[in-house]
Amino acid sequence: PPFVPGAHAATREVAVGLHPYYYVPADAAAPVPSEWTHPPWSFDDFGQAVLALFQVALLTNWAMIMHSAADAVAPGVQPVRDANRAAAAAYFVTWVVLGNFFALN
Repeated sequence: PPFVPGAHAATREVAVGLHPYYYVPADAAAPVPSEWTHPPWSFDDFGQAVLALFQVALLTNWAMIMHSAADAVAPGVQPVRDANRAAAAAYFVTWVVLGNFFALN
């Protein structure tokens, strides 16, 4: 079935595998291939998680990282807005307070 622009793709396999072309822009000659992208920070592996938490401790883009974590559902599943809002907010605010406490001492 054709993939409707703006439709919700629940998993990566649906977004990329079953629907290899996302949409055809008015000025394009061919369909634009769909791709599954991640934000510049993620918790996909240990190194990226440590870097993201270091950025949060330094207050560099910490709100954007917190909002991305609040939208996370599961690996390979499209984010859902504010799916884990309370847990992410509590975790990151605690991390910022503790990280700055230890950084200042």
